[in-house]
Amino acid sequence: MKYHQHSLKITTLSPLHIGNDENLTSIGEYVTTKDKINIVDSDSFITLLEKEKLINSYLDKILNDGNETRIWDFIDENKITIPYSKSLKFNSPLDFDINSNNTLELAIETNNQKYVPGSSLKGAIRSLLFLHLITNEKQDLLKKITDSIKIVFDDRDKTKKTFGYITSKVASIEETCFNNDFKYIRPEDSKSIVDNNTCIEVTKRHHLHKEIEGLDLLRECIAKDVEIKMNLTTLPNLDNKQTTLAFVNQKDLKSLFSILNSITKKIIAYEINLLTKANDAIGNQLIKTLKSYIQQIDNSKNDYAIVRLGKGKSYFYQTLIPFLDEPNQSKLLKLLHNKVEKINRNEFKISLEEYILTYPRTRVLTGNNEMFGWLKIESESFNEFGESPKKTSQKSKPNKYQDRSKKQAKTQYNPQRTGNSLGDILKQALKKGNSKN
Repeated sequence: MKYHQHSLKITTLSPLHIGNDENLTSIGEYVTTKDKINIVDSDSFITLLEKEKLINSYLDKILNDGNETRIWDFIDENKITIPYSKSLKFNSPLDFDINSNNTLELAIETNNQKYVPGSSLKGAIRSLLFLHLITNEKQDLLKKITDSIKIVFDDRDKTKKTFGYITSKVASIEETCFNNDFKYIRPEDSKSIVDNNTCIEVTKRHHLHKEIEGLDLLRECIAKDVEIKMNLTTLPNLDNKQTTLAFVNQKDLKSLFSILNSITKKIIAYEINLLTKANDAIGNQLIKTLKSYIQQIDNSKNDYAIVRLGKGKSYFYQTLIPFLDEPNQSKLLKLLHNKVEKINRNEFKISLEEYILTYPRTRVLTGNNEMFGWLKIESESFNEFGESPKKTSQKSKPNKYQDRSKKQAKTQYNPQRTGNSLGDILKQALKKGNSKN
């Protein structure tokens, strides 16, 4: 049986962030200007500090200033030139304070270039196909999910069953519903994306119902309007009886794109309904963007699909909740924010019912009020192979920015670890020096 390979062109409709679980801090690991983020070459910086006999001075500054440490101040005071390993384009909003201390979330990359993992696209496709399956072909599976919601909701004061019980039930159903047929769907890692097509975006949490604006962090992204090349390989499975997966037996992706578009439209419609209730200026701007995506879907003739990928969305909010009836939506939302959100409701002085009707009340956006991760996926060409084409994986080409979690690169900062930030290295060096004395 011949394998089918579809060459995909993916266009970013908004900035896309797929992280590698690594963060940098502006206290010694990157320096911000109005249009660039300069990554400090930690090894060279330490060598420079040792050469200039400034390690103790730098350490004292960190210990004295803490989170208010300004690396620029230290550089100016000591008249040194800081060594950089790379510079990244920064889409800085006009009101952004370049002297503020923030965490920078790095994007996944190999050979110093970003890429989209095939597993990320496969996960997004799988989630959307799952929603189509349980709302069309296998509605009995949706009933199992709503039954689990009822169990937890009705017994929430009597048993130890929690919201996690529902999420585990959904995960279990999703895992088994395709009967291992998803092994016939194999997106490859994308081709590398050059630095000119990447940028740093300010990430903020915008409140739709109150004048509250919070700066969360910075994110390294694939920029808007960038074309990404990727291959999708499928193996025809003539035993497959699910129309949801019919595309694996076809030479085009129209049936796949049709399903992805139909589910995306329902999600967008749900989101527009929530944003409309807010009557917020930025919310209205988001509605206009979302309506343009619906227009693109309506004009697509299923020659392409509009989907969302990467960070910036909640699994339950973006997928399951829009496909439940109103009673189950209400039950699930009450369970979702039964404790933490009660504090917020008291602050807002609104009822639980009103809170649920407008939940979630915040959106994660770029500094320029764009949503993260919207993509347009097209199939450019089709080929058949007598045997499975060799899968190209960016992960097979490691580099110093790749697989950091495995190599534990000591010069890179991760706030979830200890002993590997530049400040920690200096502290350890000083501690060792003192112990010798």
